[in-house]
Amino acid sequence: MNFPQLLASSGMSTDQQVQAMKSYLYQLTEQLQYALNHIDEENIGESVRSQIQAANTAAIQIKDLSEAQRLELDEYVKRLNDTDQELAEMQTKRMYRIEMLVDGPSIMTKRDQTAVMQCRVYSWDQDITDQVPAESFQWRRSSADSVADLEWDEYKGKGRKQITITTEDISDNASFCCVVTI
Repeated sequence: MNFPQLLASSGMSTDQQVQAMKSYLYQLTEQLQYALNHIDEENIGESVRSQIQAANTAAIQIKDLSEAQRLELDEYVKRLNDTDQELAEMQTKRMYRIEMLVDGPSIMTKRDQTAVMQCRVYSWDQDITDQVPAESFQWRRSSADSVADLEWDEYKGKGRKQITITTEDISDNASFCCVVTI
């Protein structure tokens, strides 16, 4: 599109010159609208693309805040940074949990019943039981006879990932738990 010739030297009347200028401006407007509606990444040069990316990643600067707003913003940023730090620390720490599995009756009502109790160790959701040494497992019995419980803990509960419970291990009532030291 060419810029119109100097209208004053063209020999046109003032009305014709105004009409020619309007026509020219209309054409410019149409071309600009077309260009703006059809710009995409393929039509932009690398230097312009770099400038757009730089503008998008530039830090936001906040100006003209009152002192109260500045303090509130500073407190918010501090809390945000603290939360980020806590999350980072949590992700580096191991989280453990244990599950006890019972193969057999959980409640023994007849003589000569047995149940196998197994303790599984998880780090987050990964089963790491095989990686934990047996010495780390300590089964504990809790019944009405605390002296007998300590004896049972010492002789039957140490260093086992699983134990077999019989009705002889339970006088009237007993519960069992496993403590894992990692």
